[in-house]
Amino acid sequence: MKNISHDFFLGIDQGTQSSRAIVFNHKGEVIAKAQAAVSIRNIPKIKVEQDGVEILHSITSCLQNIFKEINPERIKSAGLATQRSSIIAWDRHTGNPVSPILSWRDRRAMDFIQSLQTYKNLIQKKTGLRLTAYYGASKMRWLLNNNSAVKNALNKQTLHIGPLASYLIFSLCRNKPYLVDHANALRTQLLNLETLDWDDELFNIFELPQNILPQVVPTRFDYGALNKTDIPLRSVNGDQTAAMYSLGKTQKDEVLVNLGTGGFVLYPTAINSIIPDGLLGGISDSKNNQCERLIEGTINGCGSALNWYREKISQKDFFDIDKCLQNFKGKIIFANGINGLGSPYWKELTPNFIALADFKTIPHPPESQAVAAIIESIIFLVQININQIKKAGNIKSIRLTGGLANSKAVCQLLADLSGLTVMRPDMTEATARGSAWLASELDEPWPAGSETRYYTPMPNPLLQSRFQQFYEFLTNSLQE
Repeated sequence: MKNISHDFFLGIDQGTQSSRAIVFNHKGEVIAKAQAAVSIRNIPKIKVEQDGVEILHSITSCLQNIFKEINPERIKSAGLATQRSSIIAWDRHTGNPVSPILSWRDRRAMDFIQSLQTYKNLIQKKTGLRLTAYYGASKMRWLLNNNSAVKNALNKQTLHIGPLASYLIFSLCRNKPYLVDHANALRTQLLNLETLDWDDELFNIFELPQNILPQVVPTRFDYGALNKTDIPLRSVNGDQTAAMYSLGKTQKDEVLVNLGTGGFVLYPTAINSIIPDGLLGGISDSKNNQCERLIEGTINGCGSALNWYREKISQKDFFDIDKCLQNFKGKIIFANGINGLGSPYWKELTPNFIALADFKTIPHPPESQAVAAIIESIIFLVQININQIKKAGNIKSIRLTGGLANSKAVCQLLADLSGLTVMRPDMTEATARGSAWLASELDEPWPAGSETRYYTPMPNPLLQSRFQQFYEFLTNSLQE
């Protein structure tokens, strides 16, 4: 048997706010790490863009720093995880972007999406996804219709367009492959979940030419060697789906809650499982003829909700979340409509602080109370999604990752509200770790770490009461 104790594995995590490159050993322990921030441009009210060159440079810079510490020859394989649903167009000859990245949060194609409502059931049946402007197809159509550089590249037959993952695969690999993995392809809303290939009928509905998109391949695939190295890129996935594998193979009775810029609730399921109303179906991993499926809930206003409060009202760079929650008086809730309500509602909701005494708007509550109400709204939306997922399967525990998982109070409140044990693994880099594990082709799980914490549910009637009031407020508001 081959000795793998000296093998290293590289995980590349390209997220909304930063890029990371992390080298792990065969036990999943961090050997070297580099990180670079990336900027994001919010154009009121529904346009959100990023710069493709900046994001590519952030990754190459991280890799250069990593290779100063680790000889690339020691790295057996690499995995890449990216933002899902973000779209970019570039020139296939020069590799230069001809459009900005339209972020997964961008909803500029809302009007076009409204015109497709007669197809919404068909689209969800084929893709597992709700018809919304968050996904890639409507973004690509917008670029083709409104961006002159994209139109020019199309006319010259030099256009490449697709998920951010495709641009990064093309730019980071020596052989310039034009490929997209199943997980990221699905988020274009053009991939058929059954055939695992582009769907002609969906292209016709979204009025897109099929011949301009990349070839669809499994998430675990030989994409090619990274530039100036012999390191094979062997896994490409979405950031949230990669995080599911940070401990190795998924557990069928465990739900992963990842709270970053957005919040995501992911539950592994069988291929033929029915997707509960308002939730999404998806692909977490694929290799050869095998495919692993998931049910997913989405909370759009997670870290982005705190950013909204910071930019609009507070101007503070840091909030002591645990202290805010500890001092919370529980007299207000936050109508968390940041970037639109995600699952299971998929509707617009104006962000506001609401007094529980009379359900009237409070323009400027005290900062600590406002921050606590925002955090509770995120926990409440997670619980609403967990309740929906329970209709499809048995959930015995929660694994909590992402920036907000660093708060002990958040972990305990989620345990109290859900009635489930919450595990917070001893790691902060779930996406990069999962990406590296998938690329490693190991069967052994990676340990959660000696500092992993478990939070046991405790009676919390006041929290349960506020949750019911929050739920009733949402229900009544969305019916008006």
